Amino acid sequence: MNLKLKFLSSIVQPWETLNERLTEKLTVDSNISDLINIAEGLAIRLNHFPEIAKKSNLRGEKGFTAYQIIIDLANSTKHENLKGDKAVTMEVSSQFEFLEGHFRFIRNCINVHHPEHGRFDFLQIAWETADFLSKRLELNIFWKPKILEAPRVIEEFVYIGLDLANQISFESIRYEVLIKEPSGELVPFDPPEHTVITEDLNVIAAGNYFEYLENLIRNSIASNETLQMRTEVPYRSKKAGSQIAYLIQGVHRCGIEIFDSEEDIMIEDVDEWIEYLLELELDKLILIVKGTLTPKVVNHLSVLQSELYILNINSERARSIPLHFFNITLKQNTIGLVKVDSIVLNISSSVEKEVKQFLDPSVLEHRFSLDGENMIGLKSLLLSFVKPRPDQTNGTRDIKLDPEKGRAVYIKGLEEFYRVGLTAKFEWAMTIEDMKAPVMIFDQYLFGVSKWTLKVFSPSLGTELGMNVTKFGRTEAAGII
Repeated sequence: MNLKLKFLSSIVQPWETLNERLTEKLTVDSNISDLINIAEGLAIRLNHFPEIAKKSNLRGEKGFTAYQIIIDLANSTKHENLKGDKAVTMEVSSQFEFLEGHFRFIRNCINVHHPEHGRFDFLQIAWETADFLSKRLELNIFWKPKILEAPRVIEEFVYIGLDLANQISFESIRYEVLIKEPSGELVPFDPPEHTVITEDLNVIAAGNYFEYLENLIRNSIASNETLQMRTEVPYRSKKAGSQIAYLIQGVHRCGIEIFDSEEDIMIEDVDEWIEYLLELELDKLILIVKGTLTPKVVNHLSVLQSELYILNINSERARSIPLHFFNITLKQNTIGLVKVDSIVLNISSSVEKEVKQFLDPSVLEHRFSLDGENMIGLKSLLLSFVKPRPDQTNGTRDIKLDPEKGRAVYIKGLEEFYRVGLTAKFEWAMTIEDMKAPVMIFDQYLFGVSKWTLKVFSPSLGTELGMNVTKFGRTEAAGII
């Protein structure tokens, strides 16, 4: 192996790349980002390079603090469950220089926090370690890098540019203000009251609603899919406004119909669209609408379980759509009471005086509690004791709760809850529903996350269900928030 070339490609080049990227005037998530990933990989390679050179003894040398910090950082990266005085962590902060009421962006800095040695600039200790290794391994590499700074631009405010170029989303961001000492050293400074301007740099450029949605869909489809204009004549809605049709071509053929009418969507509209879907040789049809979707429409579309889906988007803030949730079958498991064989309350005489007026079954039904704070019905109380096995869908449950043995339920008196015993036997059964959620509504965009509400009506529960979902950054991964 050419050890010098290996060192240049695995140590020097990643360091130079990271150095340059940290000067980009883009705010970076403080904990999880591509830049942290690069730093972690570089630390691991520095840690193990002596082994590649068959000189592992270099890792045990004392007196060179930078390398010991890198070794500890690499171990913390590989074993992320380390805690307390063994954990070495990194975080990114955007650094600004204070200049008499104005600010200059210096760079993003990866700070290493070591429990014993303190805080260090990752680039500095990584370079010092690389320099140490190249000399001890006699690689004859003459490398004197300089930690770069961004172009000198002075502004009246601290600028935070939010861009997803370096991370999937933002969970936390940090910035720090420094001031230059007469010696030229930059040191932390607590500036007076100042303005911070935050700008979202992930805006989808578009001249109109249709152009925005076309770009939004392109941001959302899989890498093996293409978006093209539909050649067949689109369905002509009776609603006012304009419309346009697209086709997502991939493993399946999915039609897209976009309507800019703000009229509410009615059940008869859904039925007409389903008839239109049947006329087309498509695997599914997705409608993008501005109009409001009532619970009745969601109910109707859920019960039909067709290949018609609706996206409700009434703003231009979304950055991506988790389209593939329309391919997922949701499983709803609902446990219900089949029959109550027996139920007996064990109430002491002192408690009976306090709750006597509430012991009528029609009143008592709604005065139970499991924790002495929140009231629930008797049905919910009994079913809370059902813990089915993964393969179990029905069964019989016996409950024996004795306050003297530390197990009890509560009954609400006039003002207080009272502990009582309970003996019961009942049968239960689980209803399993496989459902496709046919409606997705855009909720909000915040710190790189486009949050959508996936909606479906559950016949067994008799209610509309919703869950928050998203597509993660520029990946093809989607998930529940």
